[in-house]
Amino acid sequence: MKKKVLYVARLFSGLEVSLSSRDWNPTGVPTIYKVINEIDKEFNTRFIFTAKDYEEEFFPVRSETIYVNKLKSPITIIAGIAVFPVWIGKYRKYLREIYQSLYIIAIAIKFQPDVIYIGNANIWTGAILSKFNNRSKVVFRVMGLYQAMREALTENNIWYKILRWSYKAPFSAVIVTQDGTGVEPWIDSALNKTAPVHIMLNGVPTIEGNTSISHTDLLGLPKDNTIVLFLGRLEPEKGCFEFVNQFLRAESVIPNKIHALIVGSGRSEQDIRNMVIEKNASDRVTFIKRLDHSQVLEAHKCADIYVSLNKRGNLSNANLEAMALGQCIVMLESQPKLSIDSITDSLIPKQAVLRGSLENNISELKDAIVMLHNNPEIREKMKKNIRKVSDKILKSWDERISHEIKILKSMF
Repeated sequence: MKKKVLYVARLFSGLEVSLSSRDWNPTGVPTIYKVINEIDKEFNTRFIFTAKDYEEEFFPVRSETIYVNKLKSPITIIAGIAVFPVWIGKYRKYLREIYQSLYIIAIAIKFQPDVIYIGNANIWTGAILSKFNNRSKVVFRVMGLYQAMREALTENNIWYKILRWSYKAPFSAVIVTQDGTGVEPWIDSALNKTAPVHIMLNGVPTIEGNTSISHTDLLGLPKDNTIVLFLGRLEPEKGCFEFVNQFLRAESVIPNKIHALIVGSGRSEQDIRNMVIEKNASDRVTFIKRLDHSQVLEAHKCADIYVSLNKRGNLSNANLEAMALGQCIVMLESQPKLSIDSITDSLIPKQAVLRGSLENNISELKDAIVMLHNNPEIREKMKKNIRKVSDKILKSWDERISHEIKILKSMF
């Protein structure tokens, strides 16, 4: 008989289309959907996704259990603030947390899983189950470090006190994504010392042969321009405003020589599009809201320069893929005070990427784009160096996910 696993995560961007259409073809973070695929195959599984109402494009108005094509396990979607009347105001989000926690606990009691795999968005539920449920082992899954997780260690309002209490729960294991956000000092301060911790870089796709270009917008990119790629959610912390601003400044220095390709969506998307329109630069910037994973590889093939201005850390999925594909990469320097990208400094030598400081990236990025456009031989040298790094430190997704599944199996 297969062991039982209860998988609990927030409703991540990239899953909403699959869940609303009932056809499993997810986009977004491979760490999420690849683990889901394997857990569905390996175990007797129940999936729970909780709507947190701040990133999703799919806002469920009621909780329900569904099945989707290509996955055999039932999926419970727990609605968020939509469950509660608007007149409750700001208290809706607190009621959401209580409602979702009780819903998860009720399913856990009925399902009686051997392992509960639960993400940071539902941490206090995970802590309760870890402390008071003797049957199930609880694996706490940390997808990198967020600002609230840092603040929880020092701030003293009731919510942060609950988070501190939750982090100290006696988890059977903690699996942490190494994304450059500074997880190591946080782990030392926040977690129960008895919890085994596994820190892992994400995987990268296996590149087989030449990638052909099929997406219409990619086929329409100007062939005689240097293509500068920005790939990721369009949020302020990703540096999307700085990217557009400095790309347009660079374009004014070398007009009609460079073209920006922006792939992603998010709460700043319309502001970014308006910014381009106001600068009369719509013909110099191509926007693509969403690409499936194979088409992301196509976007990389089209690009000559890849830019990451992620202020939270630069070992993200998108950046690791850019490394594996041998891109000419521009990214931010580390932020030692927050331990952000300290590990990136040790993994990626200076000759492999072009780094700019957070304080000066506005002017440095413009200069970097112009310099790299004018010096294709430097781009080629950087590509060669980053390929050497990626061959040394990166694993395929199959290897990476297999490692995580082995950790879960070790719980039985």
